[in-house]
Amino acid sequence: AVPVAELGVVRRNEPMKNSCYLCGATDGLTRDHVPPKSLFPDPKPSNLITLPCCSGCNSGFSKDDELFRIWASSGAHCSPAGKWIWQNKVAPSLETRNMKLIEHLRKNMGTAKLETPAGEVEVPIFGIPVRRATPFIIRLTKGLLRHFHPDYDYTDTPFQVNNLAPQPKHLAVFAQLTPLLQYDERGEGVFRFWRGFAQDVLDSGVWVYLFYDAACFVVYHGQRFGTARQA
Repeated sequence: AVPVAELGVVRRNEPMKNSCYLCGATDGLTRDHVPPKSLFPDPKPSNLITLPCCSGCNSGFSKDDELFRIWASSGAHCSPAGKWIWQNKVAPSLETRNMKLIEHLRKNMGTAKLETPAGEVEVPIFGIPVRRATPFIIRLTKGLLRHFHPDYDYTDTPFQVNNLAPQPKHLAVFAQLTPLLQYDERGEGVFRFWRGFAQDVLDSGVWVYLFYDAACFVVYHGQRFGTARQA
């Protein structure tokens, strides 16, 4: 990995390795999986990332994590890992869900028209509210920043989250960005990601996430995106 000093990013005043990666608390710390281990089929990979996280933060996002898992594994073109999660974890759990969640899922399921080289096709869609997806992705990015660049101070860093739909213009963005970034993955067909920092703007970087080879997000962070949303 490239040293932080060579990336031109803002350094922390002091190491934060023994504090919650989300709120900075130093008491009541547990370990949080980044991304959540519930996204991975059994047996779990041996190289999952864990970070210090206070009990309040660790337990406060379980519903968002579960909703994201439902959404990410619902795609018709998911990897075998995504299909395993849907069949063995998501589908059985929906049978015991409360009616409020089931009604929400029904409202956000449907179909959409997609232009392909072979013509227009109808594909299933499963929506996740932006207010749920964006905080999940920002939390993930903060965790990966702490893991790969522990000296990087993202305390007041703005984040911009974009969901890339399976459309030609979005696929072009994916194809343009990923060759420029460093690649990594956790789990086969579960979580692929690319990362890098801008050389011309202090503190700014980009991450590309691909869940189950189906759900794709691009995250920009740093001074260049000063008006973007914070988690």
